[in-house]
Amino acid sequence: MLDYPMFNRKDNMTIESNKKFKIKYTKQDGEEVRRFGIIKDECRGEGKRKTDNRPFLHYFDLDKKGYRYATNWEIL
Repeated sequence: MLDYPMFNRKDNMTIESNKKFKIKYTKQDGEEVRRFGIIKDECRGEGKRKTDNRPFLHYFDLDKKGYRYATNWEIL
């Protein structure tokens, strides 16, 4: 099994709707990003990409004020 932090966490943390959280993810160029986010009604939440079946998180980025997808993330 591949190492996807959110799915391999020992504490099995879940993300609650409308509750602020801190997320860390790595961009394709290797840059690490840390932001605050929230799951709103319009978010898709957790899922898997159709192209390669990798897990993703769709959330509202409170720092950049927009919706984002993260594919290699960890909730801090």
